[in-house]
Amino acid sequence: MDWSANGDPRALTKLKDIVDEVVIQTYQGRSTIWGYEAYFVRMKGFPIPFKVGLVENGRWIEPPGLKSEPNFKGYVVFLLPSRSSTK
Repeated sequence: MDWSANGDPRALTKLKDIVDEVVIQTYQGRSTIWGYEAYFVRMKGFPIPFKVGLVENGRWIEPPGLKSEPNFKGYVVFLLPSRSSTK
């Protein structure tokens, strides 16, 4: 989330011509990153189409205004492997 919220806006705009969309990963390991809401405030007007990557069973409350962002294209849920294995 760091580069999308804190990156140079001119450099990010240049990526628009190279990539179709990006997925903003909101988790690390098996847990949602604490304070993710602040990143989305700084991402207002993000110049590239993006989806939000969520982790299965992670804590997620949609930040206000996210759905009204013109380049927000939805969610991707990353599934976790089972912790138990059957033999």
